[in-house]
Amino acid sequence: MGDYEHVGGSLLLKSHKKKKKKKSHKTAKHPDKEEKALKEAIKYETEEQDQDEEVVEMTEAERAFAKAQAKREAMRIKQKAAKTHREKVQELNRKLDTMTEHHDIPKVSWTK
Repeated sequence: MGDYEHVGGSLLLKSHKKKKKKKSHKTAKHPDKEEKALKEAIKYETEEQDQDEEVVEMTEAERAFAKAQAKREAMRIKQKAAKTHREKVQELNRKLDTMTEHHDIPKVSWTK
């Protein structure tokens, strides 16, 4: 009985739990908060201006890629805008009609 000589007290039940107090968070208003936000906004604007001034030269391949990508995107937008909703639904219905109907219940009886 060496290991079990002392049990650490009585069993605690749910009804006897101690309720913990919630900590209240005190929010102190700082007058410097507005000034700090204003300084950050000014700093952010100056960083944007610095980024705009840095002009990175694109290589010829990069320019051609960007041009082709813009052209493809414009083509995609034209195709989507060309059809009305009704036409898109009709096209989808035609496509579904031509597909095999794999959800149908197969014929079970071999005699008929």
